[in-house]
Amino acid sequence: MKRLPVLAVAFVSAILAGCASPNVSELNQMGLKEFQAGRYSHAKAYFQQAWEQDRERPATLYNLGRCAQVMAEERFEQGSLTASLRYLDDAVAWFDSAIASFPGYTAAQEAKVRALELKGKYRQALSVAEWADQHVGPAAKQKIVLAGHYERTGDMDQALLCYRQAVAMETRSSFAHAKLGRFYARQGKKDQAVAELQRAYELDPEQEGLLRELAELGEVPSTPSDK
Repeated sequence: MKRLPVLAVAFVSAILAGCASPNVSELNQMGLKEFQAGRYSHAKAYFQQAWEQDRERPATLYNLGRCAQVMAEERFEQGSLTASLRYLDDAVAWFDSAIASFPGYTAAQEAKVRALELKGKYRQALSVAEWADQHVGPAAKQKIVLAGHYERTGDMDQALLCYRQAVAMETRSSFAHAKLGRFYARQGKKDQAVAELQRAYELDPEQEGLLRELAELGEVPSTPSDK
């Protein structure tokens, strides 16, 4: 678990004003206000300062875990998969500490389960990205990463544009065609999905999942060719 720099300016101002340093409860409250405002790095700095004062307080440990988890989700949305996994490792460690300090801490237990689920999902995404490094050029891969971001945030027009651009950049990439086909399938556009998945299968019949996905769409793939 990495320490973050505290909000030095806030504390120096408090000292210059003749005020006592905030206690653990006050620091947690200040952190929660920052967290609710979406300023997660600031929130984590307050929680870190609270932890420095009392390393056994369950609420502080839980709050640090929540910050790490939401920052992991941010990194994932930005396409920084390895960074997101590092943050999730931190989150799980903080939640474990909260549970060890207070074994009946249900919120920490539930948050840990969620963090572990995300770790599995993000590891799978990282595996796909590593595979893409070997099979797709860097420009097309970046378009696919952007497409995934737009899709997760609900901008389907931009997602489709990026998937199409990836295919245009790598016309003989089975991976790029499969990504576009799966997007069409998720959008309920069967004909387009079948066409792209079939092309992906023609280019690389060994790519995992293509036969199953075509069968789920009620299609028997054509014999692969070099067309």
